[in-house]
Amino acid sequence: MSYCPICDGFLSSFGHTCPPLWEVCDAEDCDDQDWQTIREIDAEEAAREYAGKADSDSGGGPHERTVLVRAPGSTDVKRFFITFDYSIDYYAREA
Repeated sequence: MSYCPICDGFLSSFGHTCPPLWEVCDAEDCDDQDWQTIREIDAEEAAREYAGKADSDSGGGPHERTVLVRAPGSTDVKRFFITFDYSIDYYAREA
């Protein structure tokens, strides 16, 4: 399998288009230099991706954060309220 050198997406025989760029940051800590760039299919997915990368796997219980998302260079900012929790799932099967 081969992957796109720009977005790391799977290159298929049907063609490939990289997802658009989005600028994202945490609403609680967002200065001009805090915006990060993420490639995702839409603004909501960009907010989820940012939250997933910003949080560690060691937290416990439900969490929340507000993420700001905009198109690169745009002043039109969308605000997404993200909630999440960590879970450990155990599965058993007879040996």
